[in-house]
Amino acid sequence: MEDWNSVYEKKGIFQKMPSERVVRAAGLFRQKGLSRVLDLGCGTGRHTRYLLDNGFDVYGCDSSQEALEIVRERIPEAPFERCDMTSLPYEDGFFEGIICNHVIQHGRKADSAKAVAEMHRVLAGGGYLFLIAISTSHPKYSTGREIEPNTRIDTEALDGHVPHHFFTREEMERLFGESEIMSLEHFEGPSELDDTTGSAAWELYARKP
Repeated sequence: MEDWNSVYEKKGIFQKMPSERVVRAAGLFRQKGLSRVLDLGCGTGRHTRYLLDNGFDVYGCDSSQEALEIVRERIPEAPFERCDMTSLPYEDGFFEGIICNHVIQHGRKADSAKAVAEMHRVLAGGGYLFLIAISTSHPKYSTGREIEPNTRIDTEALDGHVPHHFFTREEMERLFGESEIMSLEHFEGPSELDDTTGSAAWELYARKP
């Protein structure tokens, strides 16, 4: 089992096409007239590139130095920062929109709560958040070992030795209680990382009052 830095060192750019769900979120952001958007957990830039090509002023951040070295070379026109999701290097209210696809599950429950608080901080009033996070129905929820309620380690994942938190509906609603939750949908289907395996996750759209 590996962390994301070692994954990128070995695999390089292995996710190239944007998620269909992120594409739909970008459509809503355009409809709402948003401009400055954060791609939180940008990896090697598949969503950064899509957002830029569709007219957004995009900033990217990731915890992996290897991913950032790749994406800075691929997309020199966008600013990128290395940071942890629990401490974002941006001013309060800096962004009109945030894309956060499969990021906040990487850590313990307290880490997820800090990440949500940081997103709320850097999002402007009236700004929009699109987020996906794995649920307790995910097949990998039955692998590894539990280190706290709904948080497991040594799971059958690319970065399985890193703690992963699996979310319930009640937890998602509580985490985003300071925001106006526009929709919260549970979905199951093939994994974006490996379409021969399954996934189960929450898709959330929220607006900061």
